[in-house]
Amino acid sequence: MVMAKQALPSSPEVPKKWLPADQRRQSLLDAGWALLVEGGPQAVTIDAVVAQIGISRPIFYRHFTDRVDLLVALYQTYGEEFLRLQESVLLREGGTIDDLIHAALVVYFDLVASTGVVVRPLVEAANGDPRMEAARRSVRERHAVLWRVAVVRRVAPEVAEALLTDDRVRQMLALTIELVLAMGGEASSLWLSGRVDRADAEEMVMVMVDGLTDRVVAHLVRIGVVGATS
Repeated sequence: MVMAKQALPSSPEVPKKWLPADQRRQSLLDAGWALLVEGGPQAVTIDAVVAQIGISRPIFYRHFTDRVDLLVALYQTYGEEFLRLQESVLLREGGTIDDLIHAALVVYFDLVASTGVVVRPLVEAANGDPRMEAARRSVRERHAVLWRVAVVRRVAPEVAEALLTDDRVRQMLALTIELVLAMGGEASSLWLSGRVDRADAEEMVMVMVDGLTDRVVAHLVRIGVVGATS
């Protein structure tokens, strides 16, 4: 699959009688994504996918065990693009933590713009399946690592040490990140629904999270998890 700068798979290509395994799997993913964008998760059935590219069900089963396996793979495609975009801003040099949060929100909104409202229903369609749960957990954990690296570069040494060694601190940072992302998700939904414009949606999130990391650090100091910073 060849992605645009900030876009997920487009419509599948004209089917070919034979393709190498990796290309065939990608053609199935492209077909699945096209159906997802057009009709939501309910449109992504095995029969619809194979009909889209003109192959038989047995060929589908060479690459995916069932429909949910395909849905999980579609989510993983989104997750990889999400992580790539987050890494592009979180590992930059310089800037404050608030600067990072804003940059991360901007690229997140860019991704939402290219995927529309399909990702949340996609996850819900496989809700409770351990494969989807594992895929989501993997994305969250990798995202938390990116944030930890980004934050460690920008906080006092004693806080940085705690972020690297204390499980409670790591968990609190991960929760903070998830809350920011959840607010970004709700704000982007308001934007996509036409109730607010994008600039206002981004600003709304930034107002709510302004100084958030400083408040988290102050809380950690107050409860004695890390030493007081100068």
